[in-house]
Amino acid sequence: MAHAFNHLEIKHLTFDRVPEVLALDHLCFGGLWTEAGYQREIDSPNSNLLILEASQQNLAKSIQIPHARLQVGPTTAQVNPAALIGLGCVWFVLEEAHITILGIDPHYRHQGLGRLMLITLLKAAMKRGSEWATLEVRRSNTIAQTLYHRVGFTVIGQRKRYYPDTNEDALIFWHRGLQETSFAEKLATIEQNVYDQIKASGWTMQSIFTPSTPHTGQ
Repeated sequence: MAHAFNHLEIKHLTFDRVPEVLALDHLCFGGLWTEAGYQREIDSPNSNLLILEASQQNLAKSIQIPHARLQVGPTTAQVNPAALIGLGCVWFVLEEAHITILGIDPHYRHQGLGRLMLITLLKAAMKRGSEWATLEVRRSNTIAQTLYHRVGFTVIGQRKRYYPDTNEDALIFWHRGLQETSFAEKLATIEQNVYDQIKASGWTMQSIFTPSTPHTGQ
């Protein structure tokens, strides 16, 4: 494993992490959302804003890592560095789950972490009772489009000149049947494959859906 961390955790964004999210937003999107925008999403009852944090478990001493945040564990004075490396947000509007943002630090891509965040957002939508999910993606972003196709999204339209920074069109992706048993079964299979990939990269993990037991992919 090339990176200095060995543990992943998905959690809800809190106000104290907004500066880190802004740094990641700038890294992934060039500054898509503002501080006020993120704070608004944290407050909204119709928004689920999640972060992906990487840390080193059982580390004997502090390590200096760019953009890292130092944490003190609840049962030890040992100092553990942690870095925010991913984020995702979904809005809930009636029966629709609208995925508004999804990004992974470029240094941590190609390990299944984008799919991990997408799956987590879809599980949140299922829990909320959403019947379908939608999202927009830049026409030029073929990597993201491949990710969405692999999870079962299809293109249903486009929005002309949707992105004001470049006037680029957006493709509208859509996935129906989030409450169907077949979708839950398919998502579980994809999720296990992602966990296997993450484990092969040297990670253990914990998410908001598994709060007590870290997932090792077994």
